[in-house]
Amino acid sequence: MPVGWSAFCVNKDLPVAQMAYNSHAGGGRRGPSSKVSRVLHSRCIVDLFLFFFTPDILQTIARETNRYGNEDWVMESKQFHTTNNSDSESSDDEGHKKRVLVQVKPSFKGEKRKRYVKRGSRDWVKVTPGYLLVFFGIILISGAMKVRKTNMLWGTKWQTGLPMVQNACTRDSFNQIRQYIHFVDNMKLLPKDHPRWDPLQKIQPILDLLLKQLALAYVLGDRLSIDEAMIKYCGKFVSFVQYMPKKPTITLLLLLVEFLHRLPIDTEIMKYSS
Repeated sequence: MPVGWSAFCVNKDLPVAQMAYNSHAGGGRRGPSSKVSRVLHSRCIVDLFLFFFTPDILQTIARETNRYGNEDWVMESKQFHTTNNSDSESSDDEGHKKRVLVQVKPSFKGEKRKRYVKRGSRDWVKVTPGYLLVFFGIILISGAMKVRKTNMLWGTKWQTGLPMVQNACTRDSFNQIRQYIHFVDNMKLLPKDHPRWDPLQKIQPILDLLLKQLALAYVLGDRLSIDEAMIKYCGKFVSFVQYMPKKPTITLLLLLVEFLHRLPIDTEIMKYSS
């Protein structure tokens, strides 16, 4: 972990971090903020993670996940959707149909139930910020281990189990939060025909908090270089998907447009990005 970006700029043609600049809005200093610089000097990757994923973000995710999985009331509709458990260790678990659940108010008089279905004697495990930290840590470990399925971290048949993961969280607890993780109250979502409907409304509260931390981490200067990111995606749950047959990634997400509208960048600077 580097102490800061200033060492990278020594004897280079790049400007030194925290260099003063002048723009239409006046003078100032650009580069990593003093807050994130103190975190970097601690040389602790956990402190850097918690700088962006603050306790407020973790608490919001924990509250909405508990609400979505074990507090909201739902009813089974007549429609079906096909599910595929791609993380199962058995090849017999093929795609099967499940009824679509529709959220209802607590005062609903018809037949209703919670989303989480009790399996045997296992009740709902309450999600906490510490629980989420373990969950995110296991996701990072599974990416570093390059395992084909996350459940293999608890496996014993092929000696793929990892004691560090097994001692931190059970497999059922991990799969519970992976299935029911949520970021917003569904009762507050707007319909698509509403003029203020946003395709990112299901992650908007977390996105706002994360962008706030990103703004605290770096002071923008008068010259910016903005690029786009392409992500291969073939699902149906995201509306801003573009089909571009001449690109290496034919079906992709263009994240540039969606996120630029949410960044606190001056409009006078934005016009030079094109």
